[in-house]
Amino acid sequence: MFQVVDRLAPKIQGTVPYAEIGVLFSERDHILVEGMPQHYDAADFNGAHKLLTDLHWPFDVVADEHLSLEELSGFPLLIVPSLQYLAREHRQMVLEYLEKGGHVFFCGRCAVLDRDGRPHGEPEFGLVKVRETQQLHDYVKTLFPIKDERLKTARVATVEPDPSLTVLGKLIQMSTPRREGSPLGEPPFPLYETDLPVIVAGRKGRGEFAYVGYALFREYLKQGLPVIGEAFTKIVGDFYRPSVWVEAPTVVEAIYNRLGNEIRVSLVNGITTRPTADGYVNIVEVIPIMGTKILVRGKNVREATDLVGQELGVTVEKERVAVVVPQLDQYDLISLEVG
Repeated sequence: MFQVVDRLAPKIQGTVPYAEIGVLFSERDHILVEGMPQHYDAADFNGAHKLLTDLHWPFDVVADEHLSLEELSGFPLLIVPSLQYLAREHRQMVLEYLEKGGHVFFCGRCAVLDRDGRPHGEPEFGLVKVRETQQLHDYVKTLFPIKDERLKTARVATVEPDPSLTVLGKLIQMSTPRREGSPLGEPPFPLYETDLPVIVAGRKGRGEFAYVGYALFREYLKQGLPVIGEAFTKIVGDFYRPSVWVEAPTVVEAIYNRLGNEIRVSLVNGITTRPTADGYVNIVEVIPIMGTKILVRGKNVREATDLVGQELGVTVEKERVAVVVPQLDQYDLISLEVG
């Protein structure tokens, strides 16, 4: 491990984190809802972290206590997971960021209460009006193609119809879980698509936003289905696509840093381990990953090198540039000179 650090440290010394996506985090919200039933804020935040890590998109966490409009303006996309407690000044800052051309994705119940627990006049940033359902299990039909007929969810809030909003997904009507006169309950199952919006997109000022009426990231954490990540990328795809990302199995983790006109991507291959008698875990083998790609959109890549300085091939694929890492063992660091 120390040998790995000794090799990577000189390559990342003096760099700064590179992120295109900010994920809003509130420690106060997590403290206030911790242990409360039917509140999924912590799980939704953790799910957002997992989904973005699995997509290999460059992101960073933005703590609300240090929030500033200047910091937000550096992110092409702001994600607000289910986050019930949000100070009024921070709520207003998110709206200002949106007005000035930012892009926001939010889901579940957002900005319902202020820092002191007083209700905001307009929850969900006043961008949508929602009605909660009481179903423990729901399904949503997306109006865009995904590799499944529907998304399984929990505790959906439907959005009141608004001509200024574009509907991207609708609630599916569930069967009645109990027959009249029958002492035995039956598991509910999806029946038919309704006209009740669950996923919507809209505009405010120069910015664009998308809203999902349930804790989408919690569902990803719980279900672990790639189709949820696919749906997320399509929901935000009209206003955000990453300019740098990695195409690799989810076992690979990508960490992004920048120094001048260089983007440096640390790649870590998930390793297999076995427990030992004393409880510690030893690394016993690494399964190589072949053909990992670092993709760049909207920029030229003048040169790409790996950790030992070996030059990597750079090819153009449609609207993007691809740098291929022929074989990723335990780790590598790829330097891209962009222009």
